[in-house]
Amino acid sequence: MICEMCKKEHNGKYGSGRFCSSFCARKFSTHKNRKEISERVSKKLKIIRKPCFCLMCNREISFKTKTSLCGDCSRRVQTSEKTKIKLSNIMKHKVQLGVHKGWKPNNKNSRFEHKVKEHLIQLGFEENRDFIQEYSISKNFITKGKEKCGAYRLDFYFPFQKIAIEIDGKQHIWRKDSDTLKDLRMLSIGIKVFRVPVSDKNNYLESLDNVLKNNDISPL
Repeated sequence: MICEMCKKEHNGKYGSGRFCSSFCARKFSTHKNRKEISERVSKKLKIIRKPCFCLMCNREISFKTKTSLCGDCSRRVQTSEKTKIKLSNIMKHKVQLGVHKGWKPNNKNSRFEHKVKEHLIQLGFEENRDFIQEYSISKNFITKGKEKCGAYRLDFYFPFQKIAIEIDGKQHIWRKDSDTLKDLRMLSIGIKVFRVPVSDKNNYLESLDNVLKNNDISPL
């Protein structure tokens, strides 16, 4: 018997005997319908998908959801402000009772903070002399005992000028209220806060240079 696909002689034991193996049978089916398959694939490739963007962070998403939000934004929106305050108060109460140690801050610096640090050193600034990275100030000190736990962390603090520079990533889109409160509390103890957004990844170092220049921040 001769295989209809590879045209080789075989013993006819496979299937009805038209093909020598399952490989040739599948290949024959694909070869026969190649034109139809190619047309279907071509139509799918020609369909231009309209880009979808998140309504909150404006990040491109792979497909449009019911809320038109990306996964990160939708999870944050689901938790209301009242729920956040309630959870925060419960945690503070547990810390005061000594039941919980409290949430530990994420001490990992972002890649933007690493680049800012390298940029400052290139400009002649010296760490722990001209600036302090991840400078921490107790909330108890700022509020005079009203908040006995927690602390504010400043990305880059310049002690001689009493100026702090915060490098704001995309997560700060949802932190506007808490960021404003932080800035006001820092100002109440004489520290002025400037924020450098990294939404424009190519020009945030220029924004940093403008902050340094406008406030006469220079290495000692």
